[in-house]
Amino acid sequence: MTSTMNNANHADPYAGERLLTSHFHPRQSAFNLRDSWGAWNGYKFANHYYDAVHEYFCIRNTCGTYDICPMQKYHITGTDAERMLNRLVTRDVTRLKVNRVTYAVWCTDDGRVVDDGTIFRFSDTHFQLTSGSPCKDWLQMSAFGYSDVTITDKTHDIAALSLQGRHRDGQAVRDPPVPLPWPHAYGIANRIHRRPWIRALDRT
Repeated sequence: MTSTMNNANHADPYAGERLLTSHFHPRQSAFNLRDSWGAWNGYKFANHYYDAVHEYFCIRNTCGTYDICPMQKYHITGTDAERMLNRLVTRDVTRLKVNRVTYAVWCTDDGRVVDDGTIFRFSDTHFQLTSGSPCKDWLQMSAFGYSDVTITDKTHDIAALSLQGRHRDGQAVRDPPVPLPWPHAYGIANRIHRRPWIRALDRT
C-alpha cells in the first residue's frame, strides 16, 4: 500500500493540490457541454452545464438539481448540542422537530452575519449544520463553556444533492418522483436537501 501511494505521488507530485471531485462528478461531466468548471471549497464545481440563463428559467418553471457536496457539513452532538446551536443562530432551534431541517443565520454578538446555512435535527442530541464556507473554528469557539458538545467535520463523508424549482403542475418540489439511485450506489444517506428559497419561488 505504501509503495503504491509513493508511486502515485511520484507520478503526480501535485496530487494533493488538485481539486476534489464529488460523488456526482461522472454524471456532471457527461452533461457539462461547455466544460465550464469552477472551484468551491476545494472541489471541482460545475458553473453551468450549457447556459446559465437557460438553466435559471428551467428552475423557475420546472425543476433542477445541482451538486452541493462542497458545502461544509458538521455533525454537532451531545446533551448540550441544542443549547449551543440555539445560542449560535438567530432561529429557535428548540422548535425544530426530529428529521426536519430549517434555514438559519449565525452572527457575532454585535449582529454581524458570520454565515448562513441549514440545520438538520436527527435526534434530541444529534444535529447537522451545513454552510457554504468553512466555519469549524467559529463553531468550536461558540461551543466554549458547554460541557457536552462534539463537533465533527463530515464534509467529505456525506454527498448532497439540491433539488429546486417547481413540478410541471405548478406545485413546489417536495419529494422525488422516483427513488434516487445515487445514495445507495455510494453508501450514503438518502436525504433530499430541499433548499429554503424554493418557498420564495413559489410565491413569485
